[in-house]
Amino acid sequence: MDWSPIRMTFHVRTYRFGERLIPEMLGKEDVPDGVVAETWEISDQEDTRATITSGPFSGRLLHDVVAAHPDEIVGEGWRGPHFPILGKFLDASHLLPVHLHADDETARRVYAAPNGKTEAWHILYAAPEASILAGIRPGFSQDDLRQAFLDQDYDRVMFRYPISAGDTVYVPGGILHAFGPDTLIFEVQQT
Repeated sequence: MDWSPIRMTFHVRTYRFGERLIPEMLGKEDVPDGVVAETWEISDQEDTRATITSGPFSGRLLHDVVAAHPDEIVGEGWRGPHFPILGKFLDASHLLPVHLHADDETARRVYAAPNGKTEAWHILYAAPEASILAGIRPGFSQDDLRQAFLDQDYDRVMFRYPISAGDTVYVPGGILHAFGPDTLIFEVQQT
């Protein structure tokens, strides 16, 4: 079997935190006019499955090729319902909504999912004062957190860290987080 690199189709997300950093800074073509907040480059999510466009698997879904060749594509002995990673470019021209994803234990217990959504961000571009918000400061009540979020005063209750192009940030599932504005990243997310 020819295991040369695989090229795939991608899916575009037009969330309001994005603008045009992906096509303008990465030269990415075949995207719609207007907001391009994310392009899902490696995806086996049910509604956004990538189609392979090169090599011996051209025209087949990544999902089907992974199911047929799990040891070769994911790793010896791996078995699962879908490819375990989502890879995407993410344009945070505006601050992302503060959010969190389940950790592995919570995903299994609450959602009957095999794993949570730990992620890592590789910073491709960051404006001079760019930063991320990650984690909750100790000593706040639930009411304090709620009011800070209603006021959008995230610095009162969350940690802020500076970032620069070339940085890589690991964000375990279960950690409240956001980044932007004026930031372009490549995100690898557990699925």
